[in-house]
Amino acid sequence: MKKYRPAWCHPERRYFARGMCNKCWQHAYYVKNRTIRLLQSRQHEALKDYGLTFAQCQLLRQQACEICGTRKPKMCIDHKLPGTYRGILCNGCNIQLGWFERHQLSIQAYLEKG
Repeated sequence: MKKYRPAWCHPERRYFARGMCNKCWQHAYYVKNRTIRLLQSRQHEALKDYGLTFAQCQLLRQQACEICGTRKPKMCIDHKLPGTYRGILCNGCNIQLGWFERHQLSIQAYLEKG
């Protein structure tokens, strides 16, 4: 049986990198690079979902809602298709707009009736 170099974190496990076993090294790498990976993920999502850079999304979220005119802590970028955006909405207006889009035909039929 081939002898292996023990890790300092868990002597019963095999050395992987920087004195640690594979599991401890992966955890240390995750903790060290978490904020970088999170920022890269947000940048990729902003480009994919809205066709904007992350900085442009942050600037848009500082504006007032285009329906009710309020500024709230959670502002949503409204998009119909991936890679495009229609405008900036507060969370309440975004939810109501989504509901209206799903029930648009029944609402129009009701309004035409009366």
